[in-house]
Amino acid sequence: MAEPIQLVPDDASVRDLRRSQLDAMLSVSGIGAGESLDETLGRIARAAAGVVDARSAAILLVGPGRQLLLADAWGLSDSYRREMQERLVRGVGPSGLAVSERRSIVVPDIVTYPGLRMWREPAIREGYRSFVATPLRIEGETVGVLNVYRSEAGPWPDHDLDVLAFFADHAVTAIRIANLVDRQDRQLQALERVVRGLREQTHEHANRLHGVSGLLALGEPAEAQRFIADLLATHGQSYHAVVSGIEHATLAGLILAETMIAGQRGITVKIDRRSRVTALPAHLGDAELIAVVGHLLEQALEVLVKVSARRRRATFSVWGSRDGAVFKVRDWGTDRLPTLNYSLLVDAVGVVDGSVEVIHHAVGATTVVTIPVRSVPRPSSTTVRSAG
Repeated sequence: MAEPIQLVPDDASVRDLRRSQLDAMLSVSGIGAGESLDETLGRIARAAAGVVDARSAAILLVGPGRQLLLADAWGLSDSYRREMQERLVRGVGPSGLAVSERRSIVVPDIVTYPGLRMWREPAIREGYRSFVATPLRIEGETVGVLNVYRSEAGPWPDHDLDVLAFFADHAVTAIRIANLVDRQDRQLQALERVVRGLREQTHEHANRLHGVSGLLALGEPAEAQRFIADLLATHGQSYHAVVSGIEHATLAGLILAETMIAGQRGITVKIDRRSRVTALPAHLGDAELIAVVGHLLEQALEVLVKVSARRRRATFSVWGSRDGAVFKVRDWGTDRLPTLNYSLLVDAVGVVDGSVEVIHHAVGATTVVTIPVRSVPRPSSTTVRSAG
């Protein structure tokens, strides 16, 4: 009896396939130099799609409010990009599931796969029949997902899933580097703000010494004493309000510096004596804290410099613990329009998953910044309302 014929894959074709995959993998090993994060992620998406013989690929990142946002893609039409962004919400669809469950979601056939009611029609219209969503994880936290789409239905071999995991790791590396650079930028900005505060304090102390010296030179010791007493009373009130309730050293120093800067502009900033800070949420580092509080106070000062002297005043309040923090500034300025510092405030609060609320009063407004612990999802948002 003749032995059955066994079909063996052509070794040359297998080697060529492996070589093309290796070349694509090596091509992304050194990318990112001189590129933006979006450009780097776009190149990773293109390489990933090519290696697994896919039609297109996209990288989505978890943004404010834990919503998935399209970072960059390759091969997606403009119409599908728009539809994707409109439908992306964490926990809805395979991409959201990959993020929330921290595992790859494989869809062999978009037509028959359950749970795709919202996505089926646009995907079929685009010509997609199968795809894989691979989560991007940094130190146990899922920060995004790599989606790869094919025109044909069918299973995804384990080897392809392993290759996609490799590209997901490279995307994570690019994100990590971008985060480090962004954090360094925030730290530099925070340091510049602290240095500016120290410079203002030095300048103010010099002016006060000149004032005392001038009064003494004019033979007015009683006036000099009254001047010193007023300075001590003003400083003592602010200092006592800060040190008695705010145990966070960076925050206490920042508040004192900012009140000094306000005074240089002819604005009085009082510290609410009920303020209490025993700790702050773990993800609110010094750089993020300085950005949030600095821009919160600056946006109030930006409004107050435009009003009469008698209304140039504000009250700052803060309550903080490891469970969250709330910062408030009540000012007596005019009806406000969007300002540069307000936009910067919203951006700074978004970095730490917080929210901004503006409450308008008959005169002036109160701006409230709420920062919860990061483990409790809370949309980063801006709210404006009237106090009546």
